Amino acid sequence: MKIISELKFWLFLIFFSSVLFVLLTPVRRVEFLDSSGIVVLSFSVYQGESFSTEYIHSVQLCPVVDEYCVVAGSIWLREERTQSTNAGLPTEAPRLGRFIHDTPWYRYIGGRRAFRSIGLRIGNDRIGINTLTLPNGEVVRLYERFPGKLLTMRLR
Repeated sequence: MKIISELKFWLFLIFFSSVLFVLLTPVRRVEFLDSSGIVVLSFSVYQGESFSTEYIHSVQLCPVVDEYCVVAGSIWLREERTQSTNAGLPTEAPRLGRFIHDTPWYRYIGGRRAFRSIGLRIGNDRIGINTLTLPNGEVVRLYERFPGKLLTMRLR
């Protein structure tokens, strides 16, 4: 009987700890605000989870992918991938980061670049073709929903 009561105690303790963990684990939201400060798009993101934006560079006409993750209450640029190194695109590894040429991509990884907010100029179906890939893999066509808008991305 003593073994059964101890087992019940430990099972209750594990269950209670699990519920407490789920309730107290912070869930952040990435928000996109328009120029008047109104939230026009948002999604949940957990600590360490990643999401990305992609656009076509206006001069080089090549894709640029920015992969972000949420760490310590900030949006961190984990990696930037380009297919060119001209016209304002990166040309070397970020400080405290590394550069890898993985044809056809130039990958700029790390660098400890953290942001409270990031401005994104959204193009249209001819220029920019901006998209957002959510942590669950869903792709949001920003260029269709917000053509020509300047959005601010922030963590809440």
